Amino acid sequence: MNDAANSYAGSLNRVRPHKKEDGLAYAEELIAGFHNEGVTHSELAQRFNLGERPKKFSFELVLTDETVKFHFGLPDRIHQREFRQQVSGLYPNAEIKPVDKPFPEIEPGMYLSGGKLELNKEKYRPLRGTSGPDAFESDPLRSVLSELVGYSNEVAIVQFVFTPASRNWTDGLKLHEWSADQINDSLTYGRVNGSYFNPRLDDPSAKDLRAAEAVLNQEGKQAYYLNARFLVFASSPDIAKHHAHGIANVYSTQYHSDETGQAFIPLAFKKRGVKELARRTAAREFSYDQTALNVEELAGVVHLPGEEVDQTNIDWTRKGVGNRPPAQANRTAMPPDMRVNRDLSELGGEASAMASLS
Repeated sequence: MNDAANSYAGSLNRVRPHKKEDGLAYAEELIAGFHNEGVTHSELAQRFNLGERPKKFSFELVLTDETVKFHFGLPDRIHQREFRQQVSGLYPNAEIKPVDKPFPEIEPGMYLSGGKLELNKEKYRPLRGTSGPDAFESDPLRSVLSELVGYSNEVAIVQFVFTPASRNWTDGLKLHEWSADQINDSLTYGRVNGSYFNPRLDDPSAKDLRAAEAVLNQEGKQAYYLNARFLVFASSPDIAKHHAHGIANVYSTQYHSDETGQAFIPLAFKKRGVKELARRTAAREFSYDQTALNVEELAGVVHLPGEEVDQTNIDWTRKGVGNRPPAQANRTAMPPDMRVNRDLSELGGEASAMASLS
């Protein structure tokens, strides 16, 4: 795994949130900053310069030494600088440091358990998010972090690797995939009931109609393709499995939307499969698995905790900004547009030229 971790070409940032800042309130602005409208996932379009190759980003909850840390992975120095400016504008009391090791140190003899999270239903049905149908009224990280902490002599990682989807993502990325329009039609068509010899078509339920409307509303929204993974290293196989099951359960329950029926479904890996999963986690790899989230959905998953989260085993910052105490630090009213205000002075000529084109 060390080789896989060292192969990661991006930069890892440890972000230490402040207890008095609301991580959920500004999460959508932070997530929207990772998007690029000009990307394409078509290799043919990329070959003929009809769109940009999408970059990949990562967000990780890492439990080591009984403390949960928050890591963001950025693909290059340009995005690294933009991210630091964005976080400084949205969360002026947060602290950003480089990550010391690309993967936590695992003691010999530890047992591994883990899996991945995918969507239970069609990708156009929204999960619970920061806004939209069935939006969160409180921070879901409170429950997630309660499940992560409380285990001694363990290492746990929850990782989200995401990449911007193109403008027409609701048309389906692969030829065999249904579009949002087709999913909407299937939900409004009604339900076939009765027997094989005497079928009948019943009207769609109120829940089906609400889900159909939510699916149709996805068109035109920014979105990201996502890989979600979780790993637990523990001193016994039973403890590792129990903790991994708890992590899977808290994500499947917290993000379930009563309005659309969408939820995360955990898929457990065993033996060789979980070792390969650990390698992909260490390398921050991305592979398309039909999981797509819009900005408000991803913001519900990828954000920093704040004052609603009262756990002590969190990597909170204890520093203010400059000479001012944290409570007096000001948040910018509008974060800078990173696609325009780019400082390229420390980049080489080729990198500067490429940046100016994006």
